[in-house]
Amino acid sequence: MICLVLVFLIGCSTPIGTRPEKISHTYEQINRNATRIDGYSDLSAQVLHRFFLEDLFRKAPDEAIAALHDIACKDNRRELLYTLSELTYLTAGQTGNSKGASQRAASYYMASAVYAYFYLFSQGGFDSADLYDRRLRFACDLYNAALAQILSIHKNNWIELTGIQELPLGSIALELRRDHFSYELENIETLVPADKVSVYGLSVRDRLPGLGAPFIAVEKQIADRPVDRSFPGTLFLRVDGDIRNLKTGGKGQIELYSSYEKRTVTVNDKTVPLEKDLSAQLAYSLNQPFFWEMGRLQFMRGAIVKSGIYPLQPYAPGRIPVVFVHGTFSSPVWWAEMINTLRSDTKLWDKYQFWCYLYDSGKPTVLSATHLRSELSRMINKSDPEGKDRALSEMVVVG
Repeated sequence: MICLVLVFLIGCSTPIGTRPEKISHTYEQINRNATRIDGYSDLSAQVLHRFFLEDLFRKAPDEAIAALHDIACKDNRRELLYTLSELTYLTAGQTGNSKGASQRAASYYMASAVYAYFYLFSQGGFDSADLYDRRLRFACDLYNAALAQILSIHKNNWIELTGIQELPLGSIALELRRDHFSYELENIETLVPADKVSVYGLSVRDRLPGLGAPFIAVEKQIADRPVDRSFPGTLFLRVDGDIRNLKTGGKGQIELYSSYEKRTVTVNDKTVPLEKDLSAQLAYSLNQPFFWEMGRLQFMRGAIVKSGIYPLQPYAPGRIPVVFVHGTFSSPVWWAEMINTLRSDTKLWDKYQFWCYLYDSGKPTVLSATHLRSELSRMINKSDPEGKDRALSEMVVVG
Protein backbone atom coordinates (compact mmCIF):
# COMPACT_ATOMS: atom_id res chain seq x y z
CA MET A 1 0.00 0.00 0.00
CA ILE A 2 2.84 2.41 0.92
CA CYS A 3 4.53 1.62 -2.43
CA LEU A 4 1.37 2.52 -4.33
CA VAL A 5 1.16 5.86 -2.55
CA LEU A 6 4.80 6.62 -3.33
CA VAL A 7 4.30 5.77 -7.00
CA PHE A 8 1.29 8.10 -7.09
CA LEU A 9 3.20 10.93 -5.44
CA ILE A 10 6.36 10.58 -7.51
CA GLY A 11 5.35 9.31 -10.93
CA CYS A 12 1.81 10.51 -11.60
CA SER A 13 0.20 13.90 -12.18
CA THR A 14 -2.48 15.10 -9.80
CA PRO A 15 -6.17 14.90 -10.73
CA ILE A 16 -6.36 18.69 -10.46
CA GLY A 17 -3.53 21.13 -11.04
CA THR A 18 -1.88 23.57 -13.43
CA ARG A 19 0.67 23.39 -16.17
CA PRO A 20 2.65 26.12 -17.96
CA GLU A 21 0.77 27.60 -20.91
CA LYS A 22 1.09 30.42 -23.44
CA ILE A 23 -0.92 33.55 -22.73
CA SER A 24 -2.41 33.34 -26.24
CA HIS A 25 -3.81 29.88 -25.47
CA THR A 26 -5.41 31.08 -22.24
CA TYR A 27 -7.14 33.95 -24.03
CA GLU A 28 -8.24 31.60 -26.78
CA GLN A 29 -9.84 29.41 -24.12
CA ILE A 30 -11.62 32.16 -22.16
CA ASN A 31 -12.90 33.79 -25.37
CA ARG A 32 -14.54 30.66 -26.72
CA ASN A 33 -18.27 30.95 -27.37
CA ALA A 34 -20.86 29.54 -29.77
CA THR A 35 -19.95 31.99 -32.55
CA ARG A 36 -16.39 30.59 -32.63
CA ILE A 37 -16.65 26.92 -31.70
CA ASP A 38 -19.20 24.12 -31.86
CA GLY A 39 -19.96 24.42 -28.18
CA TYR A 40 -20.81 26.88 -25.45
CA SER A 41 -18.57 29.09 -23.33
CA ASP A 42 -17.41 28.44 -19.77
CA LEU A 43 -19.71 31.30 -18.79
CA SER A 44 -22.75 29.36 -19.97
CA ALA A 45 -21.35 26.17 -18.48
CA GLN A 46 -21.42 27.87 -15.07
CA VAL A 47 -25.14 28.61 -15.42
CA LEU A 48 -26.01 25.13 -16.69
CA HIS A 49 -24.03 23.56 -13.86
CA ARG A 50 -25.71 25.78 -11.26
CA PHE A 51 -29.19 24.62 -12.31
CA PHE A 52 -28.22 20.99 -13.04
CA LEU A 53 -29.02 21.37 -16.74
CA GLU A 54 -25.78 20.17 -18.36
CA ASP A 55 -26.87 16.59 -18.95
CA LEU A 56 -30.35 17.66 -20.03
CA PHE A 57 -28.93 20.07 -22.62
CA ARG A 58 -26.78 17.31 -24.10
CA LYS A 59 -29.73 14.91 -24.32
CA ALA A 60 -32.65 17.26 -24.98
CA PRO A 61 -31.56 20.85 -25.71
CA ASP A 62 -35.15 22.03 -26.25
CA GLU A 63 -36.14 20.94 -22.75
CA ALA A 64 -33.07 22.51 -21.16
CA ILE A 65 -33.67 25.82 -22.95
CA ALA A 66 -37.34 25.77 -21.89
CA ALA A 67 -36.36 25.12 -18.28
CA LEU A 68 -33.80 27.91 -18.28
CA HIS A 69 -36.28 30.27 -19.97
CA ASP A 70 -38.77 29.69 -17.14
CA ILE A 71 -36.06 30.30 -14.56
CA ALA A 72 -34.99 33.54 -16.28
CA CYS A 73 -38.58 34.83 -16.15
CA LYS A 74 -38.36 34.73 -12.34
CA ASP A 75 -34.63 35.27 -11.74
CA ASN A 76 -33.35 38.79 -12.42
CA ARG A 77 -29.73 37.77 -13.05
CA ARG A 78 -28.83 39.03 -16.52
CA GLU A 79 -26.34 36.22 -17.12
CA LEU A 80 -29.24 33.79 -17.67
CA LEU A 81 -30.29 35.82 -20.72
CA TYR A 82 -26.78 35.54 -22.12
CA THR A 83 -26.76 31.77 -21.62
CA LEU A 84 -30.11 31.45 -23.38
CA SER A 85 -28.73 33.43 -26.33
CA GLU A 86 -25.68 31.22 -26.60
CA LEU A 87 -27.56 27.93 -26.21
CA THR A 88 -30.19 28.84 -28.82
CA TYR A 89 -27.46 29.95 -31.24
CA LEU A 90 -25.64 26.65 -30.73
CA THR A 91 -28.84 24.65 -31.15
CA ALA A 92 -29.70 26.51 -34.36
CA GLY A 93 -26.39 25.45 -35.86
CA GLN A 94 -27.03 21.81 -35.01
CA THR A 95 -30.43 21.47 -36.69
CA GLY A 96 -29.00 19.45 -39.59
CA ASN A 97 -30.41 19.16 -43.11
CA SER A 98 -33.74 17.48 -42.44
CA LYS A 99 -37.02 18.76 -43.86
CA GLY A 100 -37.96 22.00 -42.15
CA ALA A 101 -34.49 22.35 -40.66
CA SER A 102 -33.95 25.84 -42.08
CA GLN A 103 -37.18 27.10 -40.50
CA ARG A 104 -36.22 25.56 -37.17
CA ALA A 105 -32.75 27.10 -37.44
CA ALA A 106 -34.25 30.51 -38.23
CA SER A 107 -36.50 30.21 -35.17
CA TYR A 108 -33.55 29.47 -32.88
CA TYR A 109 -31.33 32.14 -34.43
CA MET A 110 -34.11 34.67 -33.94
CA ALA A 111 -34.42 33.57 -30.30
CA SER A 112 -30.65 33.98 -29.90
CA ALA A 113 -30.80 37.56 -31.22
CA VAL A 114 -33.80 38.35 -28.99
CA TYR A 115 -32.17 36.94 -25.84
CA ALA A 116 -28.94 38.80 -26.66
CA TYR A 117 -30.93 42.02 -27.09
CA PHE A 118 -32.58 41.42 -23.69
CA TYR A 119 -29.17 40.83 -22.12
CA LEU A 120 -27.85 44.09 -23.56
CA PHE A 121 -30.87 46.32 -22.98
CA SER A 122 -33.48 44.79 -20.64
CA GLN A 123 -34.55 46.94 -17.75
CA GLY A 124 -37.55 45.58 -15.82
CA GLY A 125 -35.70 44.66 -12.60
CA PHE A 126 -32.74 42.82 -14.13
CA ASP A 127 -29.36 43.48 -12.58
CA SER A 128 -27.05 45.88 -14.41
CA ALA A 129 -24.73 44.66 -17.16
CA ASP A 130 -21.08 44.82 -16.17
CA LEU A 131 -19.11 46.73 -18.82
CA TYR A 132 -16.09 44.50 -18.16
CA ASP A 133 -17.97 41.20 -18.30
CA ARG A 134 -17.01 39.08 -21.29
CA ARG A 135 -20.67 38.24 -21.68
CA LEU A 136 -21.23 41.82 -22.84
CA ARG A 137 -18.72 41.39 -25.66
CA PHE A 138 -19.98 37.93 -26.56
CA ALA A 139 -23.63 39.05 -26.48
CA CYS A 140 -22.86 41.66 -29.15
CA ASP A 141 -21.27 38.94 -31.30
CA LEU A 142 -24.20 36.57 -30.75
CA TYR A 143 -26.72 39.29 -31.62
CA ASN A 144 -24.89 40.25 -34.82
CA ALA A 145 -24.09 36.69 -35.90
CA ALA A 146 -27.62 35.44 -35.24
CA LEU A 147 -29.10 38.22 -37.38
CA ALA A 148 -26.58 37.45 -40.14
CA GLN A 149 -27.59 33.77 -40.02
CA ILE A 150 -31.28 34.68 -40.25
CA LEU A 151 -30.55 36.99 -43.17
CA SER A 152 -28.64 34.21 -44.88
CA ILE A 153 -31.62 31.88 -44.57
CA HIS A 154 -34.08 34.48 -45.89
CA LYS A 155 -31.81 36.55 -48.16
CA ASN A 156 -33.83 35.88 -51.32
CA ASN A 157 -37.12 36.46 -49.55
CA TRP A 158 -36.01 38.68 -46.70
CA ILE A 159 -39.43 40.26 -46.30
CA GLU A 160 -40.30 37.02 -44.47
CA LEU A 161 -38.40 38.48 -41.52
CA THR A 162 -41.47 40.56 -40.70
CA GLY A 163 -44.82 39.45 -39.29
CA ILE A 164 -45.26 36.75 -36.65
CA GLN A 165 -42.00 34.88 -36.03
CA GLU A 166 -42.29 31.66 -34.07
CA LEU A 167 -39.66 31.17 -31.39
CA PRO A 168 -38.77 27.98 -29.51
CA LEU A 169 -40.76 29.49 -26.63
CA GLY A 170 -43.45 31.93 -27.70
CA SER A 171 -43.36 34.27 -30.67
CA ILE A 172 -42.56 37.79 -31.69
CA ALA A 173 -44.42 40.08 -34.11
CA LEU A 174 -41.95 42.13 -36.16
CA GLU A 175 -42.69 45.33 -38.04
CA LEU A 176 -40.42 46.61 -40.84
CA ARG A 177 -38.98 50.11 -40.49
CA ARG A 178 -36.82 51.80 -43.11
CA ASP A 179 -36.78 55.50 -42.20
CA HIS A 180 -33.03 55.65 -42.87
CA PHE A 181 -32.92 53.33 -45.88
CA SER A 182 -33.76 55.41 -48.92
CA TYR A 183 -33.52 52.68 -51.55
CA GLU A 184 -36.69 51.29 -53.12
CA LEU A 185 -37.38 47.88 -51.58
CA GLU A 186 -39.11 46.56 -54.69
CA ASN A 187 -35.87 47.07 -56.64
CA ILE A 188 -33.80 44.90 -54.29
CA GLU A 189 -33.21 41.31 -55.33
CA THR A 190 -31.41 40.05 -52.22
CA LEU A 191 -29.68 41.07 -49.02
CA VAL A 192 -26.32 39.32 -48.74
CA PRO A 193 -24.92 39.16 -45.17
CA ALA A 194 -21.45 40.72 -45.14
CA ASP A 195 -20.42 37.99 -42.70
CA LYS A 196 -20.97 35.42 -45.45
CA VAL A 197 -18.33 36.86 -47.80
CA SER A 198 -14.57 37.19 -47.52
CA VAL A 199 -12.76 40.17 -49.00
CA TYR A 200 -9.60 39.96 -51.09
CA GLY A 201 -7.56 42.53 -53.01
CA LEU A 202 -7.94 45.33 -50.45
CA SER A 203 -5.32 46.09 -47.81
CA VAL A 204 -7.83 46.68 -45.02
CA ARG A 205 -11.42 45.65 -44.36
CA ASP A 206 -13.39 48.72 -43.36
CA ARG A 207 -15.53 47.14 -40.65
CA LEU A 208 -16.83 49.50 -37.98
CA PRO A 209 -17.85 47.77 -34.72
CA GLY A 210 -21.34 48.06 -33.29
CA LEU A 211 -24.65 46.22 -33.26
CA GLY A 212 -26.57 44.84 -36.23
CA ALA A 213 -25.87 42.61 -39.21
CA PRO A 214 -24.07 44.42 -42.07
CA PHE A 215 -25.45 43.44 -45.47
CA ILE A 216 -25.04 44.09 -49.19
CA ALA A 217 -28.32 45.10 -50.83
CA VAL A 218 -28.18 43.85 -54.44
CA GLU A 219 -30.58 45.42 -56.92
CA LYS A 220 -32.53 43.38 -59.45
CA GLN A 221 -30.86 42.98 -62.82
CA ILE A 222 -31.81 45.39 -65.60
CA ALA A 223 -31.38 44.23 -69.18
CA ASP A 224 -29.51 47.27 -70.53
CA ARG A 225 -27.30 47.73 -67.44
CA PRO A 226 -23.87 46.04 -67.84
CA VAL A 227 -23.29 45.57 -64.09
CA ASP A 228 -25.31 44.85 -60.97
CA ARG A 229 -25.69 47.67 -58.48
CA SER A 230 -25.41 47.18 -54.72
CA PHE A 231 -25.44 49.25 -51.54
CA PRO A 232 -24.15 48.67 -47.99
CA GLY A 233 -26.52 48.59 -45.05
CA THR A 234 -27.20 47.19 -41.59
CA LEU A 235 -30.13 45.18 -40.25
CA PHE A 236 -31.05 46.00 -36.65
CA LEU A 237 -33.53 44.14 -34.44
CA ARG A 238 -35.32 46.15 -31.74
CA VAL A 239 -37.41 44.24 -29.18
CA ASP A 240 -40.08 45.66 -26.88
CA GLY A 241 -40.52 44.57 -23.28
CA ASP A 242 -38.49 41.70 -21.82
CA ILE A 243 -38.30 37.92 -21.71
CA ARG A 244 -41.57 37.66 -19.80
CA ASN A 245 -43.49 38.95 -22.85
CA LEU A 246 -42.43 36.22 -25.27
CA LYS A 247 -44.78 33.38 -24.32
CA THR A 248 -47.83 35.60 -24.75
CA GLY A 249 -46.39 37.20 -27.89
CA GLY A 250 -43.58 39.73 -28.00
CA LYS A 251 -43.28 42.70 -30.31
CA GLY A 252 -40.37 44.32 -32.10
CA GLN A 253 -39.07 45.99 -35.22
CA ILE A 254 -36.75 44.95 -38.02
CA GLU A 255 -34.95 48.15 -38.99
CA LEU A 256 -32.96 48.71 -42.18
CA TYR A 257 -30.23 51.34 -42.26
CA SER A 258 -28.11 52.60 -45.12
CA SER A 259 -24.44 52.64 -44.15
CA TYR A 260 -24.21 56.05 -45.84
CA GLU A 261 -27.07 57.64 -43.92
CA LYS A 262 -26.91 56.45 -40.33
CA ARG A 263 -24.12 55.52 -37.94
CA THR A 264 -25.96 55.13 -34.63
CA VAL A 265 -29.35 54.24 -33.16
CA THR A 266 -30.87 55.08 -29.79
CA VAL A 267 -32.02 52.37 -27.37
CA ASN A 268 -33.31 53.29 -23.90
CA ASP A 269 -31.81 56.78 -24.29
CA LYS A 270 -28.40 55.26 -25.07
CA THR A 271 -26.53 55.86 -28.31
CA VAL A 272 -25.60 52.55 -29.92
CA PRO A 273 -23.25 52.37 -32.95
CA LEU A 274 -24.35 50.30 -35.93
CA GLU A 275 -22.00 47.61 -37.24
CA LYS A 276 -20.93 48.52 -40.78
CA ASP A 277 -18.85 46.82 -43.48
CA LEU A 278 -18.21 49.16 -46.40
CA SER A 279 -15.33 47.07 -47.77
CA ALA A 280 -17.53 44.00 -48.23
CA GLN A 281 -19.95 45.93 -50.44
CA LEU A 282 -17.13 47.60 -52.38
CA ALA A 283 -15.38 44.29 -53.06
CA TYR A 284 -18.69 42.57 -53.88
CA SER A 285 -19.55 45.29 -56.38
CA LEU A 286 -16.10 45.14 -58.03
CA ASN A 287 -16.26 41.36 -58.34
CA GLN A 288 -17.65 41.85 -61.87
CA PRO A 289 -15.24 41.46 -64.81
CA PHE A 290 -16.87 44.28 -66.79
CA PHE A 291 -15.59 46.86 -64.30
CA TRP A 292 -12.00 45.79 -64.94
CA GLU A 293 -12.43 45.76 -68.72
CA MET A 294 -14.20 49.10 -68.79
CA GLY A 295 -11.09 51.31 -69.06
CA ARG A 296 -9.75 49.42 -72.07
CA LEU A 297 -13.17 49.28 -73.74
CA GLN A 298 -13.78 53.00 -73.21
CA PHE A 299 -10.40 53.81 -74.76
CA MET A 300 -10.79 51.45 -77.73
CA ARG A 301 -14.48 51.83 -78.53
CA GLY A 302 -15.53 55.15 -77.06
CA ALA A 303 -18.07 55.78 -74.32
CA ILE A 304 -19.72 52.38 -73.87
CA VAL A 305 -20.74 53.72 -70.46
CA LYS A 306 -21.91 57.32 -70.29
CA SER A 307 -19.15 59.69 -69.18
CA GLY A 308 -19.88 61.65 -66.05
CA ILE A 309 -19.63 61.98 -62.28
CA TYR A 310 -20.57 58.81 -60.40
CA PRO A 311 -21.00 59.35 -56.63
CA LEU A 312 -20.09 56.36 -54.49
CA GLN A 313 -22.80 57.33 -52.03
CA PRO A 314 -25.92 59.50 -51.93
CA TYR A 315 -25.21 63.23 -51.73
CA ALA A 316 -24.37 64.17 -48.12
CA PRO A 317 -24.79 67.91 -47.38
CA GLY A 318 -21.94 69.38 -45.37
CA ARG A 319 -19.34 66.91 -46.59
CA ILE A 320 -16.62 68.00 -48.99
CA PRO A 321 -16.61 66.02 -52.26
CA VAL A 322 -13.37 64.27 -53.21
CA VAL A 323 -13.47 63.56 -56.94
CA PHE A 324 -11.19 60.84 -58.31
CA VAL A 325 -10.18 61.18 -61.96
CA HIS A 326 -8.59 58.16 -63.63
CA GLY A 327 -5.92 58.26 -66.33
CA THR A 328 -5.56 56.96 -69.88
CA PHE A 329 -6.64 53.39 -70.58
CA SER A 330 -8.05 53.26 -67.06
CA SER A 331 -11.27 53.59 -65.06
CA PRO A 332 -12.40 54.44 -61.49
CA VAL A 333 -11.88 50.84 -60.26
CA TRP A 334 -8.17 51.57 -59.86
CA TRP A 335 -9.02 54.04 -57.10
CA ALA A 336 -10.72 51.31 -55.03
CA GLU A 337 -7.76 50.76 -52.70
CA MET A 338 -7.41 54.47 -51.92
CA ILE A 339 -11.13 55.01 -51.50
CA ASN A 340 -11.39 52.01 -49.18
CA THR A 341 -8.46 53.28 -47.09
CA LEU A 342 -9.80 56.82 -46.83
CA ARG A 343 -13.31 55.70 -45.90
CA SER A 344 -11.95 53.55 -43.06
CA ASP A 345 -10.77 56.74 -41.32
CA THR A 346 -13.84 57.85 -39.34
CA LYS A 347 -12.72 61.50 -39.16
CA LEU A 348 -12.30 61.68 -42.93
CA TRP A 349 -15.62 59.87 -43.37
CA ASP A 350 -17.36 62.52 -41.27
CA LYS A 351 -15.96 65.36 -43.39
CA TYR A 352 -15.76 64.02 -46.95
CA GLN A 353 -17.82 62.21 -49.56
CA PHE A 354 -16.35 60.42 -52.55
CA TRP A 355 -17.20 60.79 -56.24
CA CYS A 356 -15.60 59.30 -59.34
CA TYR A 357 -15.31 60.74 -62.84
CA LEU A 358 -15.61 58.21 -65.66
CA TYR A 359 -14.72 59.27 -69.20
CA ASP A 360 -13.54 58.07 -72.60
CA SER A 361 -9.78 58.41 -72.18
CA GLY A 362 -9.23 58.03 -75.96
CA LYS A 363 -10.41 61.59 -76.53
CA PRO A 364 -8.03 64.59 -76.48
CA THR A 365 -7.27 65.70 -72.93
CA VAL A 366 -8.66 69.22 -73.49
CA LEU A 367 -12.07 67.76 -74.40
CA SER A 368 -12.10 65.52 -71.33
CA ALA A 369 -11.07 68.44 -69.12
CA THR A 370 -13.87 70.59 -70.50
CA HIS A 371 -16.37 67.79 -69.97
CA LEU A 372 -15.15 67.23 -66.40
CA ARG A 373 -15.66 70.90 -65.61
CA SER A 374 -19.18 70.90 -66.98
CA GLU A 375 -20.03 67.68 -65.13
CA LEU A 376 -18.80 69.09 -61.84
CA SER A 377 -20.95 72.19 -62.37
CA ARG A 378 -23.93 70.01 -63.22
CA MET A 379 -23.48 67.89 -60.08
CA ILE A 380 -23.18 70.97 -57.87
CA ASN A 381 -26.34 72.52 -59.30
CA LYS A 382 -28.21 69.21 -59.05
CA SER A 383 -27.10 68.55 -55.47
CA ASP A 384 -27.46 72.07 -54.14
CA PRO A 385 -29.62 74.17 -56.47
CA GLU A 386 -29.96 76.97 -53.88
CA GLY A 387 -26.20 77.17 -53.28
CA LYS A 388 -26.41 76.75 -49.50
CA ASP A 389 -23.83 73.96 -49.07
CA ARG A 390 -20.44 75.63 -48.60
CA ALA A 391 -18.71 72.22 -48.58
CA LEU A 392 -19.23 71.97 -52.34
CA SER A 393 -17.02 75.02 -52.88
CA GLU A 394 -14.16 73.23 -51.11
CA MET A 395 -14.17 70.28 -53.52
CA VAL A 396 -10.94 68.27 -53.90
CA VAL A 397 -10.03 66.74 -57.26
CA VAL A 398 -7.52 63.88 -57.26
CA GLY A 399 -5.99 62.79 -60.56
